[in-house]
Amino acid sequence: SDYHAFKCIKFLLEKGADIMIDDINERTLIHKFGGSLPSHFHNIYEEIFPSVNVDDSTVLEFILENLNHSETSKVSTPDVFGRHPLHYAAANGLERVTYTLLEHLISNDLISVQTGFNDPFWWDSYGYTPLLYAVSHGHTKIVDFIVRRLKNFDMISIPSIINFHNDHIQPLILACKLGHYEMAKLLLSHGADPNVQNEEGETSLHISAKNGFLDCVMLLVGLDNDPSPWKANTEIKDKIYGWTPLFGAVNTLLQVGAKKNLLDFFEFTPFMHAIFRGHGFKDLLKPTLHELEPLDSKLKIIGFNKEKYLQENQSLILVMLGTNDTRKSVIPIQLNIPMQLTSLVVRVNNADAGEPVIIDLPLKENSIIEPCIFYISNVNSMRTDEEGEDNLITLIFDLIPTFGIKKKLIGRATALLSSELYHTSLTSSVSVPIIGTDVTVLGRIVFEFLIVKPYKPFKPFQNQNLNEPKSFWTSLTTKIIGHRGMGESPFNENTLMSFLTAASLGAEYVEMDVQLTKDHVAVVYHDWTCSETGYDIPINSITLEQFQKIKRSNSENKQTKDGIWKGTIQAPFTTLEETFKKLPLSIGFIIEIKYPMVDEAQDFGLPTFYTELNMFIDSILNCVFCHAGERDIIFSSFSPDICLMLSWKQRSFPVFFLTDCGVVRLADARCNSIQQAVRFAQFARLLGIVTNVEPIIEAPGLVKIIKDSRLLLFTYGPLNNSFSNVQLQRRAGVDAVIVDSVLIARGGMTI
Repeated sequence: SDYHAFKCIKFLLEKGADIMIDDINERTLIHKFGGSLPSHFHNIYEEIFPSVNVDDSTVLEFILENLNHSETSKVSTPDVFGRHPLHYAAANGLERVTYTLLEHLISNDLISVQTGFNDPFWWDSYGYTPLLYAVSHGHTKIVDFIVRRLKNFDMISIPSIINFHNDHIQPLILACKLGHYEMAKLLLSHGADPNVQNEEGETSLHISAKNGFLDCVMLLVGLDNDPSPWKANTEIKDKIYGWTPLFGAVNTLLQVGAKKNLLDFFEFTPFMHAIFRGHGFKDLLKPTLHELEPLDSKLKIIGFNKEKYLQENQSLILVMLGTNDTRKSVIPIQLNIPMQLTSLVVRVNNADAGEPVIIDLPLKENSIIEPCIFYISNVNSMRTDEEGEDNLITLIFDLIPTFGIKKKLIGRATALLSSELYHTSLTSSVSVPIIGTDVTVLGRIVFEFLIVKPYKPFKPFQNQNLNEPKSFWTSLTTKIIGHRGMGESPFNENTLMSFLTAASLGAEYVEMDVQLTKDHVAVVYHDWTCSETGYDIPINSITLEQFQKIKRSNSENKQTKDGIWKGTIQAPFTTLEETFKKLPLSIGFIIEIKYPMVDEAQDFGLPTFYTELNMFIDSILNCVFCHAGERDIIFSSFSPDICLMLSWKQRSFPVFFLTDCGVVRLADARCNSIQQAVRFAQFARLLGIVTNVEPIIEAPGLVKIIKDSRLLLFTYGPLNNSFSNVQLQRRAGVDAVIVDSVLIARGGMTI
């Protein structure tokens, strides 16, 4: 066939030559005329089959005309991937070949004109039909020909017995998902229904809106220059959350009169979703004053989480697929073979507890994968113990078939984890190859990990039970907390004078920033660097002696790195130990532990290698347990990993997650919305979150949502210095407000 030897071809066919060839992928001779799939679909097995993507149907037509009747049905034989020759021709845009194959199939009753590709026989292992391949690659002429010949091309429902790679199986939905405007227009002109919903209840308008394809949205709602006779319904709700397309896109839908105050099944408005998730378009959806509902102040108070914490000699291994760094576009699992009907098993060798985690592939788009948790004893990192036994932390990823009694290994990735270093990198992202049983590289896995070791006191404590949680937060009223003492006031923040002044004015707690010096002493200091020497020196690069010798600047206009004004009443730097000793026991402490995340280190010129996390936390815990006594203590941090460490190492004191909730964007995905903060706090078993007050003032209804998640809620920020804002939060049920102006805040609490 390569040389167009028609006489030879006819002779062989007359002698009963079989179009089935001895091919590893079970492809027939007819498959060759469809070519190979575009490079996006290539894998290491498919490249074995040689073919040239040439749109020449001359030889194909001759073979089909002279094919024995008994061989006719083999024209539609699928290969090992479930793909027919028509799949490949449509995917490659081979118009003549596609036309020839489809006409042959129709004339020989190998495909029903009425049913079309809705017959599961035409779905490959990815759930794609020839039509869907043509749509996904933008081959409008082929799509036009197919929809003219086949009547039914609005595939609506898919049996659940097949694991599909693509949830958007309806052609119009797929075209809109990929932003193929001309393709969507073509399908609509042939009568495609824009209101057909996929399994999740999403329409083409949902898909176009949430993916930001404005031209497709305009086409679907009838604002296009050449409007379709069909017009999409803007108020259809999906089946999962009850969201209309407005929840995915705003401006265009508001122009055509979409309602912005409809509630979903959870009584969320689009505005509340935008605030909750930290989206920047929230102002477009903000309701007017007369649309705001009354606040619900009858919110339940919760107790201190008393769940399990790490036992002596027991460590916790957390493994998260992918990365939390939103600046990186990372696919957690990349394979060079089809992912369908395969699963990934994650396990730690010699783990004492924590079952292997099985993850079915492929991962769904935008799916949330919770970290895998394992427990292991006697972590000695990369060394062997005194008896020579191997104590390496070995993380294993096994690729296996999803179904079948015997789980035959397809491939494996292995990583050795360590936490025995004095300094570690601020990023723990790791990439490891998946090696097949034939020693070929099947792909790679990207993951992050955290090793949490048990807290071991540096010296014995008197009258201090580390295992006994204290009673906490029985108050039904909103508490006042002094921000770094007196915050933005004539008294320097983070000083004993500031803390004492805040307490004398009625603050029940004072909040302070705590870091470690080079010699691992906990000091109270806000900025990442100390500039009083005339140079920006990181706090972790100077010793306690050097820290105490530094004098505060007497400048009346001094500012910290974040631009906060400092007054004229000066006071010396202090340590956490000194603060414990000199402040009355009646004053509670909120200890914010400062540990830089990778983007903060880059922004402030800090080293990207920092004191190892376990060593860092243990140094601070040692000071706290030595001197806390009966004082009320709350830990907090903007660093999610610090919060995880504190939560698992001890249960004597509650831990809160500090978040800017998207007001200031950070690289870590867990820090950019209330939604992520709530999800993380629940996973880490924290008592609550401390959020920037801006979203709470904008959408007070979020308070109930947070409290219903069994979390306490504190707020901070300049807006807390407003009398009316404190009143609003009290009525909404906020548990505490962190303020600079204690007097103003207390006034708001008494009205």
